[in-house]
Amino acid sequence: MAWEKSGGDFVESDVVEWTETIWPPNSPRRRKKPRPWGKQKVTAQTTVIEGKFVRLIILKSEITENLTGAELKPHKLGSTFTKKRSTLLRGKFGTPSLVRRKGKNASSDRRVFIILYN
Repeated sequence: MAWEKSGGDFVESDVVEWTETIWPPNSPRRRKKPRPWGKQKVTAQTTVIEGKFVRLIILKSEITENLTGAELKPHKLGSTFTKKRSTLLRGKFGTPSLVRRKGKNASSDRRVFIILYN
């Protein structure tokens, strides 16, 4: 596997991994700024690319940090959601890296992006 810099282009069937913050639900009565409950690491595969939006299916999700002490629930495996392409590329460490894994035929080539953001 060889690592390359990503130019920000997504192709269907790309595998993306990122860390996101888990926030409490919004409460209209609360005046203070909410504090995060924890962090989770999510691995997803792109299925559809529509202009500025990318549709993803969750392959793996795990809680990496729990700040509340209560049980936090990660995303459900197999669920789909849509994110903006610029949100996925908004990495803490600049542009994401990708790895190409060559298969027996050219159609089985896969790219994996590693993205970390809050």
